[in-house]
Amino acid sequence: MAAAHPMKTSTRLRARLKLLRLSLLRFEFRIAPTEQQRLFILTLLIGVVCGFTAVGFHFAIAFFEQQLISRAMAARGPQWVVWTIVSPALGFHGLTDGHPEVFFQQLGMLVVTAMDAVAIGLLLSTVVASSS
Repeated sequence: MAAAHPMKTSTRLRARLKLLRLSLLRFEFRIAPTEQQRLFILTLLIGVVCGFTAVGFHFAIAFFEQQLISRAMAARGPQWVVWTIVSPALGFHGLTDGHPEVFFQQLGMLVVTAMDAVAIGLLLSTVVASSS
């Protein structure tokens, strides 16, 4: 009866390394987030960004209220009523300062920002809808 040839050390080492790689791959698949978990994380991140945006919007309103309404209300005589109503519509550096080009530039930026917001909203709703 012939003795069985023992496996070479290098072959045994390769087999153990392959088993180790497979165990690591199984472990990675076990800890990797599922699609539902990734969607939940994305939803949380969007909520945080929207929260910070809302707070920033609140601060922007307070800032521009002070810059526009407070200055208009500090005007002398009965014209403060007109300036309080008209100044938010015309903009701080707009037509009230005699610079219509700045007003139209700000109006253009407002339109572009609104279009970007709509596009991002549509994109996110498409992503969420396609992942379901």
